[in-house]
Amino acid sequence: MFAALAKFIRELITQDTHEVWRRRVLSRERIGRPQAMTENQVSHARGLLTDAENAIVSIADVPSQPI
Repeated sequence: MFAALAKFIRELITQDTHEVWRRRVLSRERIGRPQAMTENQVSHARGLLTDAENAIVSIADVPSQPI
């Protein structure tokens, strides 16, 4: 009896999850983890990569720097 109830609840959760994902995909809403860096920070880091004098370690510290 409990196994049947648990299976039914799992199916409801799965249905709801699939429905939410479908709605988000159709509305083109971002799915997943939020961005760690802003667009300004990304463009700044990419600009630093083009300069050979910058070390990768210093570029990795960009997110902690306000831009």
